[in-house]
Amino acid sequence: MSASLDASDEARYRNRRFVLFLLIVVYTLNFLDRQILSILKEPIAAELHLSDSDLGLLGGFAFALFYSVLALPAAWLADRFSRVWMMTGALDFSHTLPTETVGTDCGKVEKPFLGKCGFDAAGAIFAALYGPAPRAAGTPAGELRRFDQNAFKPGGADALLADNGYVYVPPACAQGKACGVLVALHGCQQNADNVGEAFVRDAGFNRWADAYDVAVLYPQTRVNYTPLNPKACWDWFGYSGANYDSRDSVQLRWLTNALAALGLPRR
Repeated sequence: MSASLDASDEARYRNRRFVLFLLIVVYTLNFLDRQILSILKEPIAAELHLSDSDLGLLGGFAFALFYSVLALPAAWLADRFSRVWMMTGALDFSHTLPTETVGTDCGKVEKPFLGKCGFDAAGAIFAALYGPAPRAAGTPAGELRRFDQNAFKPGGADALLADNGYVYVPPACAQGKACGVLVALHGCQQNADNVGEAFVRDAGFNRWADAYDVAVLYPQTRVNYTPLNPKACWDWFGYSGANYDSRDSVQLRWLTNALAALGLPRR
């Protein structure tokens, strides 16, 4: 009996030590996260043209106000409701495009990064850009076409994209009606080489494209290691060059060429 109790106690102690170790790791990461702004304040100030006063508000007053104001209601909610659901809510949709009925469980982050969240993001995007739908959305009746993306290289420059992209053409547009164009950029790891045609077929844009008579352009990136882009992201961090965030970037110049081929005027 004594040996059994000793073994049980040792198991509990091991669990406690493991939990303590995890808490230390989480606290350390939390501390480092709070220091990122201080570490990067000079390049941030230069990029955004911030004064010392602006940085002080951002890193001092705003930080203190956020924690002091929101800590109390957060604690009140944690005492009265499920903390699991609170954490789930804080995660929002994570790295997932929410749909009404297509994809994996909304709380999971896995291929093809489409989540059954009971929310039609594609429909909301169309409504925000074009107003109320002129008719209800149904099953897509148009044509999803694949095209050669290399044909639109700006001045022959490599835009670091895949060989093939997609464009969805609603029936009315295919019959000659003048239509608009929506550009749908996939997320990191959501390119066709990784998830197949899941995003370009199932994200929900095509059925709304039929309702609004708007073509949908689905350009595709590719994985690169020189320059480094291992998850096939669109360039939001500078792998394509120093002007990645300007209209002179190679990917935006490629996009201008592709849209011009669809009939949009250059500006």
